[in-house]
Amino acid sequence: MNALGRLLFLAWLALPPSAADGRFFTYIGEIGSDRVLVAWGTADGRGVNTIGRDSVSHGVATVSLNGIRTVQDRNWVEVAGLAPDKVYRYTVTLAGKQIGAGEVRTQPAKAERLEFFVIGDYGNGSAGQYAVAESMIREYERLKAAGRQVRFVLTVGDNIYADTFLGIPLPRRTGRYDRDWREKYFVPYEALLREVPFYMTLGNHDGKESEWAADLPVQLDNFFFPGNRPAKYYRFGYGHFVDFFALDTTRNTDAGLGAQSQWLASELAESRAAWKIVYGHHPPYNAGPRHGGDRQRLQPIVTLLREHRVAAYFCGHEHNFQVSEKNTELRPAVMFLTGAGGELRAGDARAGMKRERIAAWAPVRHFLHVQIDGETMRVTPLGPDPVRPVDADGRPVAIPFVISRP
Repeated sequence: MNALGRLLFLAWLALPPSAADGRFFTYIGEIGSDRVLVAWGTADGRGVNTIGRDSVSHGVATVSLNGIRTVQDRNWVEVAGLAPDKVYRYTVTLAGKQIGAGEVRTQPAKAERLEFFVIGDYGNGSAGQYAVAESMIREYERLKAAGRQVRFVLTVGDNIYADTFLGIPLPRRTGRYDRDWREKYFVPYEALLREVPFYMTLGNHDGKESEWAADLPVQLDNFFFPGNRPAKYYRFGYGHFVDFFALDTTRNTDAGLGAQSQWLASELAESRAAWKIVYGHHPPYNAGPRHGGDRQRLQPIVTLLREHRVAAYFCGHEHNFQVSEKNTELRPAVMFLTGAGGELRAGDARAGMKRERIAAWAPVRHFLHVQIDGETMRVTPLGPDPVRPVDADGRPVAIPFVISRP
């Protein structure tokens, strides 16, 4: 880089990341069969916590949910005593002004079907991220109009990326401050966040592994969790039909996967759900083109997936779409790698597919629509451009991917 380039770069780096304008965002933290958690705040904070579980109060707010009025001086409220599988309208009023509104649907007490989205490696603020977000919103509205409610979004990590220069992460908009989340999370998914919760997992860009340790507490504050208890790994269920197990496969702690594997073994053994689904950031199988599979480090997790007959493992990290073969060390589980919600990896992965037991691959930005109906799961990659998976020989692979209950 010449002297002028360095000067322009330093000037750009010194600019404020985004303007604070006091705009409020309203989002759903959690939904149960008899309760809903509604949160609100501004993504203006730099050094001050303005949105999330422990954010500084913006004042006394009133949440009206289908005739139930709750007054609260913190920036979230949990409304209980609701009926299962019912639609509720809500509004949030602060200082006499409505700052948010939306519509939520509680979970059924007992379910036989479920639809949800999965997204990974997304929070970079790019035009590609926004295009995927818009396609998610369109699909959500289409399904809702057809009476098929998408209940939540799973994230498989790398929720917020630092800005980069020539591919190098910079100490700018890393996720350390609430202001960093504005264009990379709250704006692109605003229409979804008002109605469904995002259940996160951590990626290597969400803490000290690839960026900065100060990002991690903000991740755990801005997302809400089942039971309203921040956690790097956790479990939640849907209608006594599907149990989900969210993992932290990163190196954000120095303890490794030992304690987490013990927790997962206990939780999987306790589960009586018809379907068990595990999700985390790192893939045990990966055809690249940049990263490889992480089977050795994830071996305790891989063993538990097999022993407890988990149906699917959702992950990210590589910035494309990949599906494992059905007869791998994970079996009966199938791995779905969905790491291109905003990021996209150039290069061809086909040379590594047979070695890494990958049945299908597509280099395109996307998210996943997952439908579980009785004994069958269907997984469909969707995005702003058509997703056309191919096998190692370049032959088209049909979608959706269909899995029978183990």
